[in-house]
Amino acid sequence: MRHIYRKGTSIKGVLPDAAAAELERIRSDRGALTARNVVDESRPEEALLHPAFEWNDKKAGLEYRLSQARSLVRAILVVPDQEGHEPAPVYVHIQSQEAKQPEGDYRPIASVVQHVDQFALALGELERRVRSALEAVRELKQAANAVPGGDDRMVMIAMAVKALETASMAVSKLH
Repeated sequence: MRHIYRKGTSIKGVLPDAAAAELERIRSDRGALTARNVVDESRPEEALLHPAFEWNDKKAGLEYRLSQARSLVRAILVVPDQEGHEPAPVYVHIQSQEAKQPEGDYRPIASVVQHVDQFALALGELERRVRSALEAVRELKQAANAVPGGDDRMVMIAMAVKALETASMAVSKLH
């Protein structure tokens, strides 16, 4: 099994297979794969994932590094051994119901789909994201309405709204 980075993602100084192995080590050692755990484990200069982060505090702070960690985890894709199958994400974010992990954590998708409660949490997260995307497109539609002569854009935005509404209904029916 080999790993790649999601198209359009740039992670400097760390090969995808090494990053995937290190993320799994962090998850195993820490009991949860959170952005904070990834940043904390990557602080030492000799840490494998250290080059993937901006450590200059004048350029970036903790929140930026947490964002970098989230992007890194989401960027890892596994390439199936079988031909004809597309690369797939390794981890899915689960919003935790526990007070000790309020920000949630990333869990292997293969495990999540086998546990009804975790799968329900992942679906809830997906519903939230689809609703957020739908709201963003609706806001764009409102803004575009204020600009004269944007008929072609309005048609495309209307199509996007309809597609997201359909996706939202489909996701809600998965529960």
